[in-house]
Amino acid sequence: MAEFRPLMQILTVFSAFLLLQAKPGLARVEHFLFITGCLVAANFWQPGLLKLRMDWISHSHLYGMHVGAYAHGWLGWLAPEKIANFAQWMAKADYPLQIATLILELGALLFFVRGKAARALLVLWTILLVGFLACFGHFFWKWMLVQLALLWLLRRWAEDRNQQARLFHWKAFALSIPIIAAASITFQSAGLAWFDTPIAHGYRYEAVGESGDRYTIPTRLMAPYHEEFTMTHFGYVLFEKSIVSPYGATIDREIAN
Repeated sequence: MAEFRPLMQILTVFSAFLLLQAKPGLARVEHFLFITGCLVAANFWQPGLLKLRMDWISHSHLYGMHVGAYAHGWLGWLAPEKIANFAQWMAKADYPLQIATLILELGALLFFVRGKAARALLVLWTILLVGFLACFGHFFWKWMLVQLALLWLLRRWAEDRNQQARLFHWKAFALSIPIIAAASITFQSAGLAWFDTPIAHGYRYEAVGESGDRYTIPTRLMAPYHEEFTMTHFGYVLFEKSIVSPYGATIDREIAN
């Protein structure tokens, strides 16, 4: 839902925009762009805010995310030695990567300070999601699609200074701050924040045929429920539960320690 919800919300906003346009002058294009910009910014602000509250920067261990994804088969064609070398590099760059992540996420509050700032944030957020794909294997292509579409619209909007002035001014910036800051309420933005640990586990699924032979079942055959078979711990099936999620993530600091 965290990945899919923004698309549904933008469709809802666009539908409302079309309805309001039934009365001339009631809704303009900059109104739609403003709400959409707030929505996109909120998706990054909320995880950054939660990272601050849980003191994420003091116990992140980002390299654990990469190793946990490899245990699930991500980049499985690479030798374990290369994965270990990459994890060691990430361990050395752990603190700078944490700082950069927090700056990009908390910087969402400044989305409407200037047009150039908004466009720069959209580019940097897309790069952040590409890095997330490389390390974790989760492809937030829906978010990327929305961000790149909004970037294209804002670039077209910037060609006309009069239009840009109607969207990026101090009143819009002041109004955007409480809307984005209250992301958990205004847009129900997901709190994508957790502690990464060196522990990871996965599952292998087998079917037993009538002959008694066992056949391994790829999780992709479970679509559209394949994420249930890779992202959860099947707590309602297994008697012994793991202390962390399959990717080694937890929101409990004591468990992380």
